[in-house]
Amino acid sequence: MTEKETIIKKLSQTWDMPSKLTPIVIVGAGGIVNDAHLPAYKKAGFKVKGIYDIDKSKAQDLAKKFNIDKVFETLEEAIEDKECIFDLALPPANLLDVVSQLPEDSFAILQKPLGRTLEEGREILNCFSTTRRFICYFTKTIRKNFRRRKRNSKNLS
Repeated sequence: MTEKETIIKKLSQTWDMPSKLTPIVIVGAGGIVNDAHLPAYKKAGFKVKGIYDIDKSKAQDLAKKFNIDKVFETLEEAIEDKECIFDLALPPANLLDVVSQLPEDSFAILQKPLGRTLEEGREILNCFSTTRRFICYFTKTIRKNFRRRKRNSKNLS
């Protein structure tokens, strides 16, 4: 094994668990939440405090499937507790409305794209500050890059 291969093999493949497990509130109960978010949270041991969707039956189905105790009746009820992480699994057309209602001192996870237009994306960014924070992730883009990196690492000599 070459030195480069040894270095790559020693790279950590997992994240350390957070020092504080903050409960998660999910807004949106679509396919990505069923297929990816909730299985990942379950595997990681993260607590999902509750779930909300405008189609209450979708939220109820996922709550039953993943043993989530609370199905929120309204968006306002879902976002009233700032002692959690908000997973906003929403279409871009709904992000600005929801993000603008999040409590100060809160943290949210958003998916790409960040709005339907550049201007809408800027408005969403303006909702966040040093006390209202977020992360926006680009899963498919990252996954492609990991595959490419893995393929390239096999060609190291």
